[in-house]
Amino acid sequence: MKTRYIKAFTLVELLVVIAIIGVLIALLLPAVQAAREAARRSQCTNKIKQIVLATHNYHSANKVLPPGSAPFGNTSSSYDRMRKNAFVCLLPFLEQESLYNLFTGSFASSSPSNTTGGATGTGNGQIWCASLSALHCPSDGNTKSDPAQTGHTSYRLCTGDWLDEPGRGPSFVQPRGVFVTSGRPQNRNSSVYRTLTGITDGTSNTICISEGVIGEGTANVTSSGTNPLRGGIAWSNTTGIPTCTGDPSATTTDLTTCRSYKNGLYFSAGTYEVRQDRIGFRWGDAAPWYSLFSTIFPPNNPSCNHGNGGDERHPMLISASSNHSGGVVCGIADGTVKFVSETIDASDSLAVGQNIRCVQSGKSPFGVWGALGSIEGNESVALP
Repeated sequence: MKTRYIKAFTLVELLVVIAIIGVLIALLLPAVQAAREAARRSQCTNKIKQIVLATHNYHSANKVLPPGSAPFGNTSSSYDRMRKNAFVCLLPFLEQESLYNLFTGSFASSSPSNTTGGATGTGNGQIWCASLSALHCPSDGNTKSDPAQTGHTSYRLCTGDWLDEPGRGPSFVQPRGVFVTSGRPQNRNSSVYRTLTGITDGTSNTICISEGVIGEGTANVTSSGTNPLRGGIAWSNTTGIPTCTGDPSATTTDLTTCRSYKNGLYFSAGTYEVRQDRIGFRWGDAAPWYSLFSTIFPPNNPSCNHGNGGDERHPMLISASSNHSGGVVCGIADGTVKFVSETIDASDSLAVGQNIRCVQSGKSPFGVWGALGSIEGNESVALP
């Protein structure tokens, strides 16, 4: 009787096949992840382009660009009065006219610092807690899901090469960016507007929109060295961020302290505190850490607030940031969208011991990055 043999893989052959499959997966997985991120970045680019186009449409309709901060329909002397940012003004041009009508109607005097009812209720949470996909970068994992939370934004308005402080009065020099913030209402009761023709450096050479990773939600924790840099803001009385009120030309500072807070992707360990519940947490709020940024530190560098308790009325430096590899997407004032490397030249902002002044006129001290943020520095720089 003949013995029948059944053909099969030996254990060694099976292990070799498994090893080969494992190697192929290891080779393909990064490529798949890279393709997914490329798709997310493409979607982000398109969203920023739509915001820039909405800005142009606003200008066509109103003959001015939307303000960085605008008053509500009340006459209160509270700082809250100037808390409506340009995103609110752009709602009708982002297919959100019904939401805009709530701002100008039932909740014309509503403050973002006191919301009720959530996004699904009948209070002012309908506007401040609304979740707008047009303002969410697909690569940003911290867009909100709780309808009771204030609505988040991954995108930020450029105030230029300026250390922003919401408390400026009418006699003080305004930021040199596309979007102007107007300060406290007791100092200024109306918005300040730019026009496209006022961008004398050229609209193709000036940034108006970029990104800021939304914070994870934690507040007031001493920096342990594991707090994510992106989405966070350091605050302390010793950050070295100056006030730009009074006589800005007399104010100088060394940004070494704030710059030293960076340790790779994290804030360095120290006695200062970090907040992760401010950056991007209110899409319609004009307080700088919620929706603004400056072109001082290059993208993905620290953001700092100077003041005890992290008060939103204190001077602060807000940096652009993103989860895209190597930089941020920027909307240019001419309607184009470009990717800016985190290694872009920012000159003096990274120089140890370099005194920094509050910029009023002339060439930006913050290199190419600063020049791209200013509208009238007489620089001839452009992104490739």
